Amino acid sequence: MSVTIALDDGTIGAQDAARRCLVSGALDFTTAKAARDEVASLIAEYESLIIDLSGVDTSNSAGLALLIDWLAVAKQSQHSVTFSHIPDSLRQLAEVCQVSDLL
Repeated sequence: MSVTIALDDGTIGAQDAARRCLVSGALDFTTAKAARDEVASLIAEYESLIIDLSGVDTSNSAGLALLIDWLAVAKQSQHSVTFSHIPDSLRQLAEVCQVSDLL
C-alpha cells in the first residue's frame, strides 16, 4: 500500500491564501511516517492548508493519528489546517475515540 501527497497547482479561498494538498491511497501504519513528514513540511511552508482526503481509500487508527498530528503541527507553527472530504471510516473512528470535534 502507498500514499500519494500532491500540492494542487491553484490556490483556494477568498484571497487565494489557502493551498490545497491532495492525499490519496492508504493512511495506515505502513504509510504514516512518510505521509506525516511530507505534509508537515507543507504545513510549515504554507500559512493555510486545506488537506483534501477524497482520494484516501484505506485508513485505520494511524490515519486518524496523522490528522490529529497535522493539526498539532499547524498549531505549533501558528498556521491553519482544515480537512475536506474526510472518509466515513475516519469520521466514525474519530467519533468512537471522542475526537471528532478536533477535525
